[in-house]
Amino acid sequence: MKKKKAPVVTLRQSLTYEPAELSFGTSGLRGLVKDITNLEAYVNVRGFLAWLRTAGDAAAGAPVYTAGDLRPSTSAMVVEEGYRGDILQAVWRAVTDAGMVPVNLGHVPTPALALYALERHAPSIMVTGSHIPFDRNGIKFTRPGSEVMKEDEPHILAAVTAARKAEYDRPFEQSPFDERGMLRPEHRVEAPAEDSAAAEEYVRRYASAFPAGVLAGTSVLVWEHSAVGRDLVARVLSELGARVVSAGRSDTFVPVDTEAVTAEMLGQVQALVDGSGGASLTAVVSTDGDSDRPLVFAVRDGKASFIPGDLLGLLAARWLGVRHVAVPVSVNDAVDELCRSAGIELVKTRIGSPHVISALKEAGWEGNGGFLTGAPLRVPGGSTLPPLPTRDAVLPILCALASGLGTAELPRRFGRTAVLRDFPMTAAAEIVRWLTPAGDAAVEAMFSAGSIRVRDRSGAERLLTTTEPLSEEISGIHAALGRYFRAEDGFDEVSSLNWVDGVRVRFASGDVAHFRPSGNAPEMRFYTVSDTPERAGAILELGISGSGILRRMARDAADRLALSAYRAAPQAVALHGAVQHYAWGGYDFIPGLVGQDNPGREPFAELWLGAHPRGLAQAEIGGTRITLDRLIAFDPWLTLGSDVALRHNGRLPYLFKVLDVRDMLSVQAHPSRAQAEQGFARENAAGVPLDAPGRVFRDENHKPEVHVALTEFWMLHGFRPLEEMVDVLSSEPELAPLGAGLTERLAAAGREPEPRQAILRDLYGRLMGMAQAEVDGILDPLLRRLEPEEAAGRLPKDQPGFWAVRASRTYGLPGGHRDRGIFSIYLLNLVKLLPGQGTFQPPGVLHAYLEGANVELMANSDNVLRGGLTPKHVDVAQLLATVSFRDEHASLLEGRATSETSREYETPAEEFALERIEVTLGVPYSGGREHSADSLVCVEGAGAIIAGGRTLPVLRGSCALVPANLPYSIAARGPRAVLFKAGVPAQ
Repeated sequence: MKKKKAPVVTLRQSLTYEPAELSFGTSGLRGLVKDITNLEAYVNVRGFLAWLRTAGDAAAGAPVYTAGDLRPSTSAMVVEEGYRGDILQAVWRAVTDAGMVPVNLGHVPTPALALYALERHAPSIMVTGSHIPFDRNGIKFTRPGSEVMKEDEPHILAAVTAARKAEYDRPFEQSPFDERGMLRPEHRVEAPAEDSAAAEEYVRRYASAFPAGVLAGTSVLVWEHSAVGRDLVARVLSELGARVVSAGRSDTFVPVDTEAVTAEMLGQVQALVDGSGGASLTAVVSTDGDSDRPLVFAVRDGKASFIPGDLLGLLAARWLGVRHVAVPVSVNDAVDELCRSAGIELVKTRIGSPHVISALKEAGWEGNGGFLTGAPLRVPGGSTLPPLPTRDAVLPILCALASGLGTAELPRRFGRTAVLRDFPMTAAAEIVRWLTPAGDAAVEAMFSAGSIRVRDRSGAERLLTTTEPLSEEISGIHAALGRYFRAEDGFDEVSSLNWVDGVRVRFASGDVAHFRPSGNAPEMRFYTVSDTPERAGAILELGISGSGILRRMARDAADRLALSAYRAAPQAVALHGAVQHYAWGGYDFIPGLVGQDNPGREPFAELWLGAHPRGLAQAEIGGTRITLDRLIAFDPWLTLGSDVALRHNGRLPYLFKVLDVRDMLSVQAHPSRAQAEQGFARENAAGVPLDAPGRVFRDENHKPEVHVALTEFWMLHGFRPLEEMVDVLSSEPELAPLGAGLTERLAAAGREPEPRQAILRDLYGRLMGMAQAEVDGILDPLLRRLEPEEAAGRLPKDQPGFWAVRASRTYGLPGGHRDRGIFSIYLLNLVKLLPGQGTFQPPGVLHAYLEGANVELMANSDNVLRGGLTPKHVDVAQLLATVSFRDEHASLLEGRATSETSREYETPAEEFALERIEVTLGVPYSGGREHSADSLVCVEGAGAIIAGGRTLPVLRGSCALVPANLPYSIAARGPRAVLFKAGVPAQ
């Protein structure tokens, strides 16, 4: 028999991490250092070179010029990043394996590398993360003759994909990479000898083109930090006659973003000025990490002031006398004004040097100040400067210094820029999608006197008719922006919108706000322009603060994405309830249920799991929390089902709660629907505000409710039978007079309902209308007698006296008066419920919760008529008109078994149904298909809700919502799990 071959184990199968692929940003590949393994860097370089070979731009044995910045991961391993880094080593190995020759030009600026390679018509590879933080890096390719353009990127990525597959499929034992994606020691290449020619050629480019001594008389501080070109910049300045002071050198990497100069950075620069000559200085200059973006501060009387990159570019273009410029759409509109007044042809592009290069004829620059030249330029008083069609920092620095930093002659428009980091990329993309018209029919819209004029990508303009879909779409965007850029924050009407790159909003006042997401990082850039620096700064702060415009947009975008995902794939969602901290609440039960510490002993009274505006639960979808009312309103038929959505006007008809009663609640009753509708209309007509303390009816709905005890639970519920009431009153000497004549009237009434109700109405009405002095005269001696009994522990909880003393202690009235609600403790049924038992409170039934924890389910209403034991308003006349004066024992609900796992607490309510579910291992609960929105809370154990092909774990305290008609089941994830379910009964 032939022996079976052992299966080949590939490199991909052997990797002990999940690879992350690099992606192109505005300029080059970028990623986290921990993701840029030698393997990932290698396949990207191999792919780039393979593409060049296919395009005829490279050949075997040809040189590939390489360089890097000074961030640690460029040329060394970084312990803090999981021993990743040494990216240049992977680049050299890839070039060698591609049959080409790596040339190491050392640590030089990106433009120095590009200049050297372009003049030799050779490709180059720069390892740099530019201005981004220490934990990131990148790779920038230059093809012979030009930068890599945006249209090249898909072809390069396709070649990278092929290179990646080839390496992944290689047998692990034959791969040069280990299981961590790093080069094995024996497969590392020897670093090529460093060649300083590029650095020298870069210095000579400027020293020879600019007139000798052009910077004589200037005193320039070079802020070195960790910029790779720090020494070269100082050399060029010195050779052109400037007195150079170098300061601020750092051995650790400092991410300097020349477009987002913060107050902290300005403070650092001012400290350097103060310590390095102060008023004797002309300027402070610096660059970003790879020295292709300039940073310039004018110094006047010892005070440093930042010159933004877009204005720096304007100074350079004006001094060089260029007649055609290309700039990204994000630049300060002072550029527009100066070009218009000087007759300079201006082209606006998307953001990123490849886009500027595509439109480049003579010169261009970016908002970060990086300056590009597409044609030979004559330097005033000097010689001709050859073109360098890549971003460069030295040229704008030299031009600005040579021109005397003359910003005073520029149009008085002031810009500010900031970067919001950790800005979710999905939310950023959704913001732009939502606020951009579909298709290419418009890249700009201008609003005037109710009309909209649009410009398309070809530059053609036209007036929209009001009936066009595009007009409606753009009007909607205009209205949406008004919700964020508000008049109370100083924003005028939106006068134009531009969608060339991101969303640029111009207001009638001349203010500009422009937001644009990063292409490959979780960042959002925000640009502002205004007539004063103070207003530009204020707009910036309004945009980027923690609760500012962009964060609000992000929250709304996350909501839209989550809602769309919910609609596309209906699912059970976790609910996060709203806690109500009423004074009567307990300290432990609800915090323990939801897993929240309560060291300050704050009362946790109720956990609301509904869509009531006074306490909205939040549904969690894919990590995004959305208020339940918004989830339902997004698609009522999906969440509620068509029948319930139609019957209840698209609203959840119930409110589900967990309560923990430490101090007794008020004696109360709820109105019928007819009483609620009439009372609500009456108070509205009288002009009583909804939040007025004396307001009784806060909505038009009735409020039947059912509850089930979770612990031992004490309550008052409905009037006792009159015969029992007589006995209770007569047992207390102080109360006995209240029952005078009741025995005779009862004998005459017999069991007839109406006479018995009349007796009760008279008794209760007399007590509620009794003068306060008379109330005190009865209750004072009663309570003085009972208080020592209670203190001695001789009053058990099943005696009304126990609760009367507690009520007097909890609800003492001002002036030492007694609360007449104490009478109700003797008139109503005193009920003790065990866990699993409950009661139903229909309209009109007086009741009060005294102590314990329960789940409660009610119609979605807040209408309460109080009868005492409360500091809140008591409307005696309305209470007497609402209360049901039936005397009977309280009817307890035990629940009816409807399956092996469920018990239903039956009530006549049409808005809700309450069910207790208990599942054990191997015995799940089935929720079926025909149901409305089912809300669940787990009160014991652990389980899982399986619905829509997904599993939602539930532990004690977990809450969830299952949308209508979605079949689901609940399974135990331990010995057992107990849940309560709120739903809507079928009609």
